Amino acid sequence: MNKIGKAILVFLAVLLYLIPMIGVIVISNIEKQSYAEDTEFSFEVSSYGEAVTIERQEMYEYYVVDLKASSITYRDITVNNRAKLLCKVGDEISNGQLIADDGTTAEFDGEITDIEYGDKITLTCLDIDQLVLELDLPADKYGVISGKKFQNEQGDTFEIVKKSKMITDGMFHMILSMPEDMHMIYGQELTNYTLYTGTVYHDALTVEKNCVYQRGNSYYVRIVDENGKFVSEEEVKLGYADEKYVCVSGDGIEEGMYCDSGYADVVDQDEENQGY
Repeated sequence: MNKIGKAILVFLAVLLYLIPMIGVIVISNIEKQSYAEDTEFSFEVSSYGEAVTIERQEMYEYYVVDLKASSITYRDITVNNRAKLLCKVGDEISNGQLIADDGTTAEFDGEITDIEYGDKITLTCLDIDQLVLELDLPADKYGVISGKKFQNEQGDTFEIVKKSKMITDGMFHMILSMPEDMHMIYGQELTNYTLYTGTVYHDALTVEKNCVYQRGNSYYVRIVDENGKFVSEEEVKLGYADEKYVCVSGDGIEEGMYCDSGYADVVDQDEENQGY
C-alpha cells in the first residue's frame, strides 16, 4: 500500500474515533441552549401563597370576647342592735334566709361584704340577683367603641353600663347589662362570645388579613394575577378587621384584583431572621 492509501486509512480511523465525541459535544451544546431559552422565557416571579380576590362586602362590626357574670349592686340589711347575728362577713346569703335571731331575713341572694355596728346593725351585701357582665378589650379598641350597646346573634341587647378610663396591661375594662333572656349565675364565664356593635360597613373593600404585611409604619399587599404572577406592591390603609377580613383602601387597589396570601409570612420570616 502506498503512502497516500495509508494516510487515508489513518484519517478515517481518527475520524471514526472523533465522531462520537463530536456528537456528544454538539448535543450538549444544543441542550444547554434549549435550557437557557426555556429559562429565559418561562421565568416569572410567582406568588408565595394562594391568589385571593379583593372584594366588596357588608362588614358587620363585632368582637369576640370572654364574659363573666358579676354584680356592682350593693344593698343594706338593717338589724336591731340588740339582736344576735346568725352570719358573718364573707357568708353567702339566700333570699328568705334568717339573718338574726330577731327574725330578720334576707330579701335577695347575695354575699355579706361588711358589717357596721351602731344604733343599729347594718349588713352591706353584694346583690347577686342583679347581675351584669364584665369583659376586657384591647386598648386599641377604646376609641372605636363609641356606641352605647351591643347585640348578640339572637338580637338580645347589652347596654354599656360602664367603660373604664384606665388601661391595664394593654386592656380596658367594660361592664354590660345582662339581657333578661340570658340566664347565668354569679361568677359564671362565657368564652369566645360574639358581640355585634350595630355598625355596618356597607360595600366595604376587603381582603383576607393574611394578605397584608407591614414595613415600617406602612402596610402593603402584593398584587398578582389570577395565575399568581407578580404584578405590583401596593400600599394600603387599614380599617375595621374581623377574624378573617380587613377593610382596606388605597390608590393602587380595586375590586377584583388578586393578592398573594403567602407573602406576609415571608416578610415576617425575613424580619425574624434579621432580628427585628
